[in-house]
Amino acid sequence: MLWKVPTDNIGSANITPEMGVGGNHTPINFFIQAVLTARVVFPPRSLDTGLPNSRRFLVIVIQDSDFETEVLSAEQPVLAYFWATWCGPCRLVSPSIEAIAQTYGDRLKVVKLEVEVNPNAVKTCKVEGLPALRFFKDQQMIASHEGAITKENLLKWVEQELEDSKNS
Repeated sequence: MLWKVPTDNIGSANITPEMGVGGNHTPINFFIQAVLTARVVFPPRSLDTGLPNSRRFLVIVIQDSDFETEVLSAEQPVLAYFWATWCGPCRLVSPSIEAIAQTYGDRLKVVKLEVEVNPNAVKTCKVEGLPALRFFKDQQMIASHEGAITKENLLKWVEQELEDSKNS
Protein backbone atom coordinates (compact mmCIF):
# COMPACT_ATOMS: atom_id res chain seq x y z
CA MET A 1 0.00 0.00 0.00
CA LEU A 2 1.29 3.48 -0.90
CA TRP A 3 -0.13 6.89 -0.04
CA LYS A 4 0.80 10.17 -1.65
CA VAL A 5 1.07 12.94 0.96
CA PRO A 6 1.59 16.59 -0.07
CA THR A 7 4.75 18.02 1.46
CA ASP A 8 4.82 21.51 -0.02
CA ASN A 9 3.11 23.62 -2.61
CA ILE A 10 4.78 21.82 -5.53
CA GLY A 11 5.32 18.20 -4.58
CA SER A 12 4.39 15.18 -2.52
CA ALA A 13 6.03 12.26 -0.76
CA ASN A 14 5.30 8.58 -1.12
CA ILE A 15 4.70 7.02 2.29
CA THR A 16 4.13 3.36 3.10
CA PRO A 17 2.39 1.91 6.18
CA GLU A 18 5.75 0.64 7.44
CA MET A 19 6.67 4.27 8.11
CA GLY A 20 4.02 4.42 10.88
CA VAL A 21 4.76 5.05 14.54
CA GLY A 22 5.53 2.26 17.02
CA GLY A 23 4.37 -0.57 14.78
CA ASN A 24 0.76 0.60 14.89
CA HIS A 25 -0.08 0.78 11.18
CA THR A 26 -3.82 1.37 11.18
CA PRO A 27 -4.94 3.84 8.51
CA ILE A 28 -5.99 6.49 11.05
CA ASN A 29 -2.71 6.30 12.99
CA PHE A 30 -0.79 6.44 9.75
CA PHE A 31 -2.81 9.44 8.62
CA ILE A 32 -2.17 11.27 11.90
CA GLN A 33 1.56 10.57 11.62
CA ALA A 34 1.60 11.72 7.99
CA VAL A 35 -0.16 14.96 8.88
CA LEU A 36 2.14 15.62 11.83
CA THR A 37 5.32 15.07 9.82
CA ALA A 38 4.32 16.66 6.49
CA ARG A 39 5.83 20.03 5.66
CA VAL A 40 3.19 22.30 4.19
CA VAL A 41 4.12 25.59 2.57
CA PHE A 42 1.41 27.94 1.44
CA PRO A 43 2.26 30.20 -1.51
CA PRO A 44 2.11 33.93 -0.82
CA ARG A 45 -1.15 35.63 -1.66
CA SER A 46 -1.31 37.76 -4.74
CA LEU A 47 -2.68 41.15 -3.69
CA ASP A 48 -2.28 43.14 -6.89
CA THR A 49 -0.33 45.86 -5.05
CA GLY A 50 2.56 45.92 -7.47
CA LEU A 51 4.77 44.83 -4.58
CA PRO A 52 5.51 41.13 -4.10
CA ASN A 53 4.02 39.76 -0.87
CA SER A 54 3.46 43.22 0.68
CA ARG A 55 3.09 43.03 4.48
CA ARG A 56 1.04 46.21 4.48
CA PHE A 57 -2.13 44.49 3.36
CA LEU A 58 -1.86 41.25 5.31
CA VAL A 59 -2.77 40.24 8.82
CA ILE A 60 0.58 40.06 10.62
CA VAL A 61 0.96 37.20 13.09
CA ILE A 62 2.92 38.42 16.10
CA GLN A 63 4.09 37.12 19.48
CA ASP A 64 4.44 38.72 22.92
CA SER A 65 8.00 39.70 22.02
CA ASP A 66 6.74 41.71 19.01
CA PHE A 67 3.82 43.40 20.75
CA GLU A 68 5.56 46.62 21.75
CA THR A 69 7.25 47.09 18.37
CA GLU A 70 4.33 46.11 16.13
CA VAL A 71 1.47 47.56 18.20
CA LEU A 72 2.50 50.12 20.80
CA SER A 73 5.26 51.77 18.74
CA ALA A 74 3.39 51.71 15.44
CA GLU A 75 3.06 54.99 13.59
CA GLN A 76 -0.38 54.14 12.23
CA PRO A 77 -3.48 52.83 14.05
CA VAL A 78 -3.39 49.10 14.85
CA LEU A 79 -6.17 46.53 15.10
CA ALA A 80 -5.07 43.62 17.31
CA TYR A 81 -7.09 40.42 16.89
CA PHE A 82 -6.88 37.86 19.71
CA TRP A 83 -7.95 34.32 18.86
CA ALA A 84 -7.55 30.63 19.76
CA THR A 85 -7.46 27.46 17.68
CA TRP A 86 -10.33 25.92 19.66
CA CYS A 87 -12.57 29.02 19.36
CA GLY A 88 -15.44 28.50 16.90
CA PRO A 89 -16.45 32.19 16.71
CA CYS A 90 -12.79 33.04 15.98
CA ARG A 91 -12.95 30.86 12.87
CA LEU A 92 -16.04 32.76 11.76
CA VAL A 93 -14.46 36.18 12.32
CA SER A 94 -11.02 35.42 10.80
CA PRO A 95 -12.04 35.97 7.13
CA SER A 96 -13.51 39.35 8.10
CA ILE A 97 -10.24 40.30 9.81
CA GLU A 98 -8.36 39.47 6.59
CA ALA A 99 -10.86 41.60 4.63
CA ILE A 100 -10.21 44.51 7.02
CA ALA A 101 -6.46 44.17 6.44
CA GLN A 102 -6.96 44.30 2.68
CA THR A 103 -9.55 47.09 2.75
CA TYR A 104 -7.81 49.41 5.21
CA GLY A 105 -4.19 48.25 4.81
CA ASP A 106 -3.07 51.66 3.61
CA ARG A 107 -4.08 53.30 6.91
CA LEU A 108 -4.41 50.47 9.45
CA LYS A 109 -2.03 47.74 10.57
CA VAL A 110 -3.81 44.48 11.49
CA VAL A 111 -2.06 42.01 13.80
CA LYS A 112 -3.15 38.62 15.07
CA LEU A 113 -2.16 36.99 18.39
CA GLU A 114 -3.01 33.52 19.60
CA VAL A 115 -4.03 33.87 23.25
CA GLU A 116 -2.57 30.64 24.61
CA VAL A 117 1.01 31.43 23.57
CA ASN A 118 0.92 35.19 24.21
CA PRO A 119 -0.12 35.63 27.86
CA ASN A 120 1.62 39.00 28.29
CA ALA A 121 -0.30 40.68 25.46
CA VAL A 122 -3.52 39.08 26.71
CA LYS A 123 -2.88 40.53 30.18
CA THR A 124 -1.86 43.95 28.83
CA CYS A 125 -5.03 44.16 26.71
CA LYS A 126 -7.27 42.67 29.43
CA VAL A 127 -8.66 40.02 27.08
CA GLU A 128 -11.46 38.13 28.83
CA GLY A 129 -13.43 36.64 25.92
CA LEU A 130 -12.78 35.51 22.36
CA PRO A 131 -12.55 36.62 19.69
CA ALA A 132 -11.22 39.91 21.03
CA LEU A 133 -10.40 43.06 19.10
CA ARG A 134 -8.31 45.95 20.41
CA PHE A 135 -7.83 49.20 18.52
CA PHE A 136 -4.62 51.14 19.26
CA LYS A 137 -3.54 54.64 18.34
CA ASP A 138 -0.53 56.56 19.68
CA GLN A 139 0.50 53.78 22.10
CA GLN A 140 -2.94 53.62 23.68
CA MET A 141 -5.87 51.26 23.40
CA ILE A 142 -8.76 53.45 22.31
CA ALA A 143 -11.47 50.85 21.66
CA SER A 144 -12.22 47.19 22.26
CA HIS A 145 -14.73 44.54 21.27
CA GLU A 146 -15.16 40.97 22.49
CA GLY A 147 -17.23 38.23 20.93
CA ALA A 148 -18.29 37.34 17.42
CA ILE A 149 -19.10 40.21 15.08
CA THR A 150 -20.49 40.21 11.55
CA LYS A 151 -18.34 41.48 8.72
CA GLU A 152 -20.73 44.39 8.16
CA ASN A 153 -20.61 45.45 11.82
CA LEU A 154 -16.84 44.98 11.93
CA LEU A 155 -16.41 47.23 8.89
CA LYS A 156 -18.62 49.89 10.53
CA TRP A 157 -16.71 49.61 13.83
CA VAL A 158 -13.29 49.90 12.16
CA GLU A 159 -14.43 52.79 9.95
CA GLN A 160 -15.79 54.63 13.01
CA GLU A 161 -12.56 54.05 14.99
CA LEU A 162 -10.42 55.22 12.09
CA GLU A 163 -12.56 58.33 11.74
CA ASP A 164 -12.43 59.02 15.51
CA SER A 165 -8.66 58.48 15.62
CA LYS A 166 -8.18 60.86 12.68
CA ASN A 167 -10.16 63.56 14.46
CA SER A 168 -8.34 63.21 17.78
